[in-house]
Amino acid sequence: MYDTVDYYQNLGLAKNWDMYLHHAIVFLLFIPATMNWALLPIAMYSMQIEFSNVFLHLRRLMLWSGHTKDSRVYKVNFVALIITFFALRVGMVLVGTQACWNFWRNFESYEIYYPLPAFFPFFCYFVINIINLVMLVQLYKSDFKKSSGKKVKKSGMSWCD
Repeated sequence: MYDTVDYYQNLGLAKNWDMYLHHAIVFLLFIPATMNWALLPIAMYSMQIEFSNVFLHLRRLMLWSGHTKDSRVYKVNFVALIITFFALRVGMVLVGTQACWNFWRNFESYEIYYPLPAFFPFFCYFVINIINLVMLVQLYKSDFKKSSGKKVKKSGMSWCD
């Protein structure tokens, strides 16, 4: 929640809409999960993806402090970021999406109170998968894609700048 407020105060809403959408969806997923505990294990399982943020934020701090993308410490951090990105952001979110798909398909057999439509958690996890794909493309453009020599004006600061 802190990084959402920090981004809003320092960058505004338009420059980082994908991060705001991500946090809004995660917040919406936790409301029904805590209301009846039905999806709390899935929600807590999926919160493990936040561990990859340590390396993402460390990457940004290194760039801000003057480390180049060729420095050894940057490369070690980037390898850890890619490993945790695929293991946690891709793997765990896909498992959470599958669990929510099963919840949606078998909703009538559960004897629980669930205040939202049964497809809602699946839809949220689906959107988080899309946001993770956007984040992966931003990482690719930032660190792997070679510049053609042209200066491209950035529209704002993304997660990966």
